[in-house]
Amino acid sequence: FEPVASLLIAYLVLGQMLSPSQLVGGAVVVGGIVVLSLSKGR
Repeated sequence: FEPVASLLIAYLVLGQMLSPSQLVGGAVVVGGIVVLSLSKGR
C-alpha cells in the first residue's frame, strides 16, 4: 500500500502528474490487497 500512498502524496502535495503506467500499477497493488483481504475472510 505504500507505493500507492506515495503516488497520491506526490500528486496532491508536489503537483506531479501520474503516468498511465503508475496508475495501472497503483490499481494492481490495491486490487491485490482487496483480493487477499477477501480470501482471508473465507
